[in-house]
Amino acid sequence: RTARVVLGSLVVAGAIVGLPGVLQRSGITVAPWVGPFIALFVGGTVGYFLSRTISSTFSALSDASERISRGDLTALRETSEPPRFPDETWDLACGLQQMAESLRELVEGVQATAAQVSAATQELNRSAENLSSGHDGISSTVAALSNDVAEQQRRLVDTTRPVQEIAPAIELNASRAREA
Repeated sequence: RTARVVLGSLVVAGAIVGLPGVLQRSGITVAPWVGPFIALFVGGTVGYFLSRTISSTFSALSDASERISRGDLTALRETSEPPRFPDETWDLACGLQQMAESLRELVEGVQATAAQVSAATQELNRSAENLSSGHDGISSTVAALSNDVAEQQRRLVDTTRPVQEIAPAIELNASRAREA
């Protein structure tokens, strides 16, 4: 861009300085005030074409950056060959291309990490379910053991009553046997 502007400025300066001399040598007589107007015309023409070039380049870069902002990271995937006179817009296009590539790599990394987190979450859920089912098994075993202990205590109580009823009779028989 800078090279084009400098080149355009040189053309305008050349037109201002050289045009009156060229016209006099060719035999065309012009008033002294015509030279600046011709220089303005040449400068305007050069400026018009430069501005169209700059405008189209910035328009393309603006469209690409807008597509990138919407998530389309394929914008500027491949930059064409550098122009004859690479300028700031070329540098900007290369920078946008590198930014889009870095964003693509970042998104791929985030997606891979998300997949790993998802797999780890599923594994944790399976482990929690297995632990819960193991806990349920232990709980049911403890409940069954508690019921068995309660049944044994009931049977012990039921067995203790007849033994307590028989014990005085056995004691009486034992004391009678000692006396006899």
